[in-house]
Amino acid sequence: MKTFLRDVNLWNAVEFETELLVLKENASQAQVKQYEEDIAKRYRALSFIHSAVSESVFNKIMGCETANKACSKLEKEFLGSARSKQVRLQNLRRKYELLIMKENQTIDEFVEDLMKLVNQIRLMGDSLIDLKVVEKIMLSLPERFDPTITSLEQVKDITELSILDSVSALEADEQRKAARRDERVDHALAARAKGKAPADPSFKKNSNENKEKDKAGTAAGRSQNKRGKFSVCPYCKKRNHSEAYCWFRLGVKCNACKQLGHVEKVCKNKAEAANKKPQVTKQVEKAEVAEEVLFMTIENSNSADNNHWLLDSACSNHMTSKAELFSELDTDHCSSVKIGNGLILDAVGKGTVAIQTASGTRYVLNVLLVSEITHNLLSVGQLVDEDYMLVFKNNACTVYEPSGVYIMSVPMLNLPKLHGDSPICSSCQYGKLTRRSFPKASLNRAKHRLELVHSDVAGPMSEPSLNGSKYFVIFIDDMSRMTWIYFIQHKSEVFSVFQKFKAKVENESGCRIKKLRTDNGGEYTSSEFISYLENEGIHHQLTAPYCPEQNGVSERKNRTIIEMSRCFLFKKKLPKSFWAESANTAVYLQNILITQAVNNETPYEAWYSTRPSVDHLRIFASICYLHVPEELRDKLQPKAKLGVFIGYSQQSKAYRIYQIESGKVSVSIHVTFDEEQIVDEPLVRGTRPLQEIYESCNVAAFEPATPEEAVLSPEWKEAMKEEMKMINLNKTWSLVDRPKHHHVLGVKWVFRMKLNSDGSLNKHKARLVVKGFAQLPGVDYHETFAPVARMDTIRLLLALSAKFKWKMFHLDIKSAFLNGDLQEEIFIEQPYGFESEPNRDKVYKLHKAPYGLKQAPRAWYCKFDDYLKGQGFHKSSNEATLYIQKADDQNPLIISLYVDDMLVTGGDDQRISKLKLEMQSRFRMTDLGQMSYFVGLQILQGNSRIFICQSNYIGEVLDKFKMTDCKTVATPLIPHEKLSVDKGSALENPSTFRSLIGSLLYICASRPNLMFAASYLSRFMQVPTTEHFPAAKRVLRYLKGTANFGLQFTYIDESSVELVGFSDSDWAGCVDDCKSTSGYVFTLGNGVFC
Repeated sequence: MKTFLRDVNLWNAVEFETELLVLKENASQAQVKQYEEDIAKRYRALSFIHSAVSESVFNKIMGCETANKACSKLEKEFLGSARSKQVRLQNLRRKYELLIMKENQTIDEFVEDLMKLVNQIRLMGDSLIDLKVVEKIMLSLPERFDPTITSLEQVKDITELSILDSVSALEADEQRKAARRDERVDHALAARAKGKAPADPSFKKNSNENKEKDKAGTAAGRSQNKRGKFSVCPYCKKRNHSEAYCWFRLGVKCNACKQLGHVEKVCKNKAEAANKKPQVTKQVEKAEVAEEVLFMTIENSNSADNNHWLLDSACSNHMTSKAELFSELDTDHCSSVKIGNGLILDAVGKGTVAIQTASGTRYVLNVLLVSEITHNLLSVGQLVDEDYMLVFKNNACTVYEPSGVYIMSVPMLNLPKLHGDSPICSSCQYGKLTRRSFPKASLNRAKHRLELVHSDVAGPMSEPSLNGSKYFVIFIDDMSRMTWIYFIQHKSEVFSVFQKFKAKVENESGCRIKKLRTDNGGEYTSSEFISYLENEGIHHQLTAPYCPEQNGVSERKNRTIIEMSRCFLFKKKLPKSFWAESANTAVYLQNILITQAVNNETPYEAWYSTRPSVDHLRIFASICYLHVPEELRDKLQPKAKLGVFIGYSQQSKAYRIYQIESGKVSVSIHVTFDEEQIVDEPLVRGTRPLQEIYESCNVAAFEPATPEEAVLSPEWKEAMKEEMKMINLNKTWSLVDRPKHHHVLGVKWVFRMKLNSDGSLNKHKARLVVKGFAQLPGVDYHETFAPVARMDTIRLLLALSAKFKWKMFHLDIKSAFLNGDLQEEIFIEQPYGFESEPNRDKVYKLHKAPYGLKQAPRAWYCKFDDYLKGQGFHKSSNEATLYIQKADDQNPLIISLYVDDMLVTGGDDQRISKLKLEMQSRFRMTDLGQMSYFVGLQILQGNSRIFICQSNYIGEVLDKFKMTDCKTVATPLIPHEKLSVDKGSALENPSTFRSLIGSLLYICASRPNLMFAASYLSRFMQVPTTEHFPAAKRVLRYLKGTANFGLQFTYIDESSVELVGFSDSDWAGCVDDCKSTSGYVFTLGNGVFC
């Protein structure tokens, strides 16, 4: 309807119908004409709609005054509402998806049904493209069209194939098959007629035209039965055979009971009739049940020996011309046979032939009697239909019974060969050239161990393993198929791994590697690798570019390992970081499992010449309990730890167990397995006890990230008020109008919990910090440097205090930076929570230097320096933070400043107390008494000694680097070990190594014996390698056993203070640049301070 109205230029009058404008009285002639034409179009369109519908439909739209209303009513009537339209569309889609071609349908009929649905779906508004329709046709066809579909996919691009082209190709194939099926008759290409010339093309098989349809040949019936469905049989009402081949046709005679109406196969009186037959007939019936077949060949084609048969692959039925060979013959059977020269011969009987062979009596069943052929023929197709297996290989045909029992092998001599190369078409080469096929198995297997070794690298994995590996490399011995796997972090490690593998396997086997087969990866083709293979006399076999099939042994092994590993992880729900453990276990199991590649032996047995034991095998990732030795526990601690079984140790007869609590991997034989239990918690390396997690959660909860969170807690809100109180007491700022020509800095609240030396809470500290990163140099600040006390100075003061039995006191200056005077003009925003309500638009002008300003430390230092100089103190010329006050006959007072912490010591306690009072009147400070904890140092002051250590900090470092449960060692470094920049491969995350070295250098504040080890390892901070990181971790193992060690300064009753120094150096000890390493140590009394 829509198409017709568009053709007559009336669709716009229907679709865009609007009210007609009222014609004005002074309208022009053209306007009048246009007005009349618009009215005519509307009624003409309505007239066309009325004439196009049936009478029943017309009755529904006859009340519509315009064409637009009529179309709307029709659309609503037949398409329904949007919801009903959607339901109808879903039903059509369901029919479309479920539609398939039936066996008795033709292509034309199926496509017609399909296109009806497609058109209905498209009319409902769904965009069903032609490509989807073509794919639907291909997927809905029966199996007999598979060759045609495959040909279309190879020759043409399916995405560009139209519906018409695909249907035309399928119809042509269907017609071609139908024509061949109608012309098909039996063929015996190896037979020739006696004394007859080749048939004339006009020859008519008159003799066969007079034959009755019920006596058609079994060969034709069997051939037709393979090709699709038949019409309904009038005798048995089935569709799987032709009328002429029905077992219950009227004219057929049973060979068993000699009655008409059925064949012997379905005879109900067969057993009764069999008892009346002679002994030979009984043997034939037995043979028919067993379906034994004789295979022989003929050496002389002119031989008249009745016991010689030919094997014919083009013959559709067994046949012979010797009636005397039949032990049972049905002469009522008649059919026709077409031979290779075109003649059509008559088959006048069918039966069973019994033949004596060297292995006994064999029978040939369903043999046709064709008197005009010269040879006895066996049909390959009929034998295959009877489930016999024929293997054509090495110029011979090997025959097996249906049960798989070998019968005999028939040689095939003087087979013709086709020679001659066809000319090469360049266009076909450009358009059709494909990859050459590869053999499924190697024809030349190695006969000795290490004669050929396969290797390949797999990775990178999406997540590193427990040891940080991302790749694995395998080596496979071709003779035994024994596999070795190594895990690496970088492909560059393959060369060093191969050297280790070569030394291992050559030592085990007493043989040398002769050939190495790999791909063209850079890890195998480096100059270093190639040079090594040449020097060792190893022949390197490389695959051709883009041909991984040539390294198929390694590629298939990689796939097997990854698939087994994936199954292990999925089965037990382990994290991906355990992929290396599962891959190692997969290789271990494959080496002790039987494989066809080595004659049903295990690779382990082929390599070691001994059978492997399987008694120790356990289910991977099973829950287990690891025994804890007595040396590592006390009497009340548990005797076992919970773990997960992750593989077998390669160095000892033991299991590898992952400890869930500590995240460490242990090797032990004292393990109890619970293979039924499943891991409920995710295994993540570095798991911690719940108590530790709760404690860390509490700490995080009390350190708010924003002031909005802090004001909700009374403790933090009080800390904020205390900070604002200190700021106001120091007259840090004044509220002014916002400047127009000067930028204003922001502020931020920082919240921290101050802890004691034992880890307990000291106080809540809130600090208001200026965002100094926004300061402009030369405008907001000039000088920023401020000195702090060195650790050497702190230790020197401790040594002096111990020497003279002085006490060292600790004072903490509150908001020290707020005491510094500011020289520059700086403005800041009002802090959150303490805005001035009537003056929210105003800002603060700074008079003092608060925390966060770049010049704040220097301003505070200058303020404190001026104050002490005014009190009579003299600043040391070598240490800018050390001040001394000394009278003629009095003991000196010594002060050292470390930012806002002040250390005071001397021999006169009264002068120290007076000094404290004077300083407290000038600066707001807290007297912490005798110094016990200072910048991470734990200080114990006794009557005659002072001891410092960092046991708490050492514990934090061990926990940070997951070394809490490590084994201890006696020395921080291996004696006489020389590290080099070039040893090992670079670490993927060098920041971990650098952080560890920084921690070790800070521990040297109380452990000068570690200074050499820390300084030595710090040489490799730029590019740390896998050799350097274990050396650094060894220092942590040393600290684990000596965490409570430290420096001790004791009182010595001597009148003078003696400063003693020692120095030493090696000679060209560095293996990289031959530089020497020197060191020194100084003591005051009996304590080392520098």
